Amino acid sequence: MDEVEKQIDGFQKKIATEALQMVVTTSPVDTGAFRGNHIVSINDADYSYSLEMVDEAGQETVNNGTSKINSVRLVYKEIIIQNNLPYAEALEDGHSQQRAEGVYGPATATLAAKYGGKQ
Repeated sequence: MDEVEKQIDGFQKKIATEALQMVVTTSPVDTGAFRGNHIVSINDADYSYSLEMVDEAGQETVNNGTSKINSVRLVYKEIIIQNNLPYAEALEDGHSQQRAEGVYGPATATLAAKYGGKQ
């Protein structure tokens, strides 16, 4: 990997890790299942979920996702962060008093503003 690719890889990892931390830490919490079901995948969406994946604090979810992000060379790859719980879309659409604005939309807007990207 040349120097430019190393820089791109590092930048992608930084932004992906920051995005993951944002969506996990701003997720509304009841049982911790929503927070525990944020999934990181590389180049191929993972549509799985489990009501048993509970993480009220969110740290295990962030650690697992960050580990996945850091485990591969990301240059020319797509990083996907998603939550596939049946009620995830409803939460994103404002059906939570804890986080009426959702979690993915605000994280995307914050990162786009910070790094000069488009939403």
